[in-house]
Amino acid sequence: MAPAASASSREWDLGRVGHAPDSARLNDRDLESSASKAICFRAALDIIPPNTVTGTRPGTAHLPTHPLSSSHHHPASSQHTRPQMQSATPANGEPARPKQKRIRKGAACNECRTKRCRCDGVRPTCGTCVRNNEPECTYNAMELRPRTVILQQRVDDLEAQLRLANEISNKIEIIRTHLPSASDLPLRARSSGASMSPLAPEHYLDTAQLLQMQLISRVDPMFGSWWKTGEQPPSGLITVLINQFAMQEHRHSHDPLTPAFYASLHNPDPDTGPHPALRNMIFLLGSAYGDGLLNALEPVFLQRAVFYLSQSLAQVDRLLDCIEAYTLLGNYYCCRGRQLQGVRNASTNMLLAAACGLHVLSPPHWTTNGTPSLLPPPASWAEVRSRIRVWWMVFVANRLGSAAVITTNDLPDENITTIWELPPAPVDSTMLRLSTVKSLYTRDGPDSNVYHDTANVLLCKTVALIERAGQVGFLAATTPKEDVAYWEKFELTEHILDRVTRTLPSIYEEPRFTPDAPHVILRAAGKTNPYIICPHLFVCDATILLHKGLARAGNAASRDLCLKAVWRAMQVVRKVQEQKMGGWVIPTMVTARIFQVFAEEYERLYALGDTERARVLLPELKILALTIREQIMHYPLAKVPFGRLKKLFPKLFTEPGFLSQ
Repeated sequence: MAPAASASSREWDLGRVGHAPDSARLNDRDLESSASKAICFRAALDIIPPNTVTGTRPGTAHLPTHPLSSSHHHPASSQHTRPQMQSATPANGEPARPKQKRIRKGAACNECRTKRCRCDGVRPTCGTCVRNNEPECTYNAMELRPRTVILQQRVDDLEAQLRLANEISNKIEIIRTHLPSASDLPLRARSSGASMSPLAPEHYLDTAQLLQMQLISRVDPMFGSWWKTGEQPPSGLITVLINQFAMQEHRHSHDPLTPAFYASLHNPDPDTGPHPALRNMIFLLGSAYGDGLLNALEPVFLQRAVFYLSQSLAQVDRLLDCIEAYTLLGNYYCCRGRQLQGVRNASTNMLLAAACGLHVLSPPHWTTNGTPSLLPPPASWAEVRSRIRVWWMVFVANRLGSAAVITTNDLPDENITTIWELPPAPVDSTMLRLSTVKSLYTRDGPDSNVYHDTANVLLCKTVALIERAGQVGFLAATTPKEDVAYWEKFELTEHILDRVTRTLPSIYEEPRFTPDAPHVILRAAGKTNPYIICPHLFVCDATILLHKGLARAGNAASRDLCLKAVWRAMQVVRKVQEQKMGGWVIPTMVTARIFQVFAEEYERLYALGDTERARVLLPELKILALTIREQIMHYPLAKVPFGRLKKLFPKLFTEPGFLSQ
């Protein structure tokens, strides 16, 4: 009988999980035993109170119907009918405890929810409330979203994220395919500003992508579209570029542009307002003066600026804007280490400005007075003032380029009659005094007293002195004493330079931008002003250029004048370093010439055995070396004089503090 018993146990075990093999057979004893167990199980069910919901596990099948195991029905009570129970007894003889079916979320009554009881959700009265004799059984309608709605919402969210990812990917692809190649990009500072080097393609793409990701949220959702279509940049990006340019505007002119002009750059119409060539040049310099992200925009604006410049010349369209844009382009080339290209650009631009009659803007005609000109006569005082401002921008760029390479200027001072500035209010032109470059060299004339001049006039006069001192001083060591005309010119230049130096406003004074503005002295604040720094350094540089040839030839008086000029310049350099104004404030060529004068004196004193006086110059030389290293971060051109200085004074650079780049 052991096999039969085993089969009986196996059958009941299978019945508990809802499976009964057809091959299973029960003998009489097994049937009697099974019937007894079923009767006991049903008796146990009778003990359970009515209206209790029980059921089998989902997916299970009932055992085969047997006369002794048929379901027992309980009478209904209070509109509830007890569900049928399945007879299933485990192998150990203990009845299986029926499991209550879980209702859907939110279907429980208020009483069960309050008491945290399990509710069957039967309405109007649930089984638990009937069992507990609750006075009432109430339900609250709950607005529950179906699971399909929740899943659909999740699908919609994922699809939105996918669309955003595809959109960003498409914009980055625009950057990859529509920007000029990395070989077209001029030398530029890396994002850290530590060095200047050609931008490698992989770095270019990384920078462009980083620019795209960081600016897309704060500038325009479709930031990348204008790169491909040739449209104007988004308004938010234009504002960023304008702010970057305005902070460095004094590099090009001390006559600031008006807020109305900057506002006009937002005008999308290329046929009105500033010419697109000038707009893109301002955007180009704004991106060049910005951080590493904005630097990635340089090839875009450079390509556009060059294209629109050629259009302006071909169509003779807004030539004044074209001349100003060419001036800024030359400054950009020098800023990016392309000095020869910048000097050639300034030379060509000077001839173009002269062809437009900008060099003869003086009363009473304010034009060439019969000489052919590419520009029509000015129609208003505002137009005259604008032409004067652009002319002196051209003049400063051209003269600084000539002084850097010691070449003959493209337009002699005698041919220039444009006045330094125009009074802010319209006046009788016959009452205006002819005050220009030629009048600056009048002995004891009013033009060499510069205290009451505006910041832009100070800049133009000191730049004119640099160019003249370089031309005159270059021939001093080789010109014989018998050349009276030359030495009279030399002495007059020295005299005018001394008068301008003595009448310069203090470096602590607020510059005046219009002739009628009062002087504002800020000595209490102790802050140097960047608009006054350059004129102070330029007069020192002009003195060095005038006398350095004689000093190297052994003239003690000229050597002392050069040393006096560099000590005076060091007061300004130290102030710039103390106030951390940045190396870009001081012109690189001025720093290099001051360093060379100190270094030559250092070696001369050492050769004479006066080491004590020579060591006094070391702190000044170290400050100058630090300044040049800071300038390299902004101007790659600074590497050229720095490398030349290291070759000229190799022993000096072995001193502590002279670290090579």
